Amino acid sequence: MRVQSIVSLLTSAAVLACSVPALADSGSWLDKKPVLSWNVPGVAIPKAVKSNSGNLSRCTSTIRKPQTPADRMVASAGWKLFGPYQLYADTAIVMGEADADGMCRPVGYQGFVFVRGRFAGTLSPKPVDDRTDGAFAIPMLYDGSTFTVTYQRYSDKDPLCCPSRNTAVTFKVVQQHGVPVVVTVDASTTKNSS
Repeated sequence: MRVQSIVSLLTSAAVLACSVPALADSGSWLDKKPVLSWNVPGVAIPKAVKSNSGNLSRCTSTIRKPQTPADRMVASAGWKLFGPYQLYADTAIVMGEADADGMCRPVGYQGFVFVRGRFAGTLSPKPVDDRTDGAFAIPMLYDGSTFTVTYQRYSDKDPLCCPSRNTAVTFKVVQQHGVPVVVTVDASTTKNSS
């Protein structure tokens, strides 16, 4: 095969990869009315799924070292920490990824909420991948018990760069039998401008 043919083939594959519609199944929980609450008080931190992609070893600049007890608990469950540590009063949010893609974007990532050092729940029913339906941004803590998370909403026609909608979910930390747990309060979906 000639070099020109190989370059043409690689260029076509790259264009195709960028235009493939995003998968629309991981964020389906956001369409439930009322929005689903999945956290249960007193459960253990979910373990990260092991990956062999090799990308994490290349992405060390995006991984942060554990600095707090909450960080160490998430890291002990097999997650690699990324993004800022967030703390408001007694509530902390730690982001963890199981892997990274070729551009060091998080793959199989999750957000973990702690109250006074106790695990209170996750930000999604299951880990998500960047640029897929249900992927979420860094949460916004408003006070010691309320925060909002914005989730990307892809239709099957959306290119990976550009979800057509976002869903903002408001969460609250409540006490159930003296144990903190994260529950969903409200969700609203808006269309993104084209």
